[in-house]
Amino acid sequence: MRSWIMATLLLTLLAGACGEREPESPPTVPAPVELPPVVRGVGEPDRVLYNQILISFAGAKGNRNSTRSREQARRLAHTLVARLKAGEDYLRLMNDYSDDCSAASGKANGPYVACNIGVEHRLRPDNLPEIPRGDLERDVGDAVFSMGINEARLVEYDERTCPWGWHILHRVR
Repeated sequence: MRSWIMATLLLTLLAGACGEREPESPPTVPAPVELPPVVRGVGEPDRVLYNQILISFAGAKGNRNSTRSREQARRLAHTLVARLKAGEDYLRLMNDYSDDCSAASGKANGPYVACNIGVEHRLRPDNLPEIPRGDLERDVGDAVFSMGINEARLVEYDERTCPWGWHILHRVR
């Protein structure tokens, strides 16, 4: 009798262990973190005129023809900043190295005019619209509106806030 009870108990346990399991739920993907809205800083100008040297890389957002790696792009951007600090001409470096080029002319784009938060954008004398700050890459907009006139600044690549590559900005006005 004991053997029969033990056998029944063992079979019950085995049957429970081999029974159907609840299906595993798929792994959850965290929702992208929303960035806070862009806010105009105290003392920032209504409009800025600036140039940029864009150093892009294969796989960057909007990359047209750069074949350099991300690391090569980073090193080139930092090298160009060092050359600027040593006194080299910004516009020459922009024309020689920027990946922000017109497909038609092959020459570097710019200068750009951006208008700040709360400022109505308008057509420039050359019939190109001003760029609303909210349309700029977040880190680029934050930089150009906080820079002084004739200041140059490197904005590092960031997949979320600066996805096109490294930007070497120069505020003209």
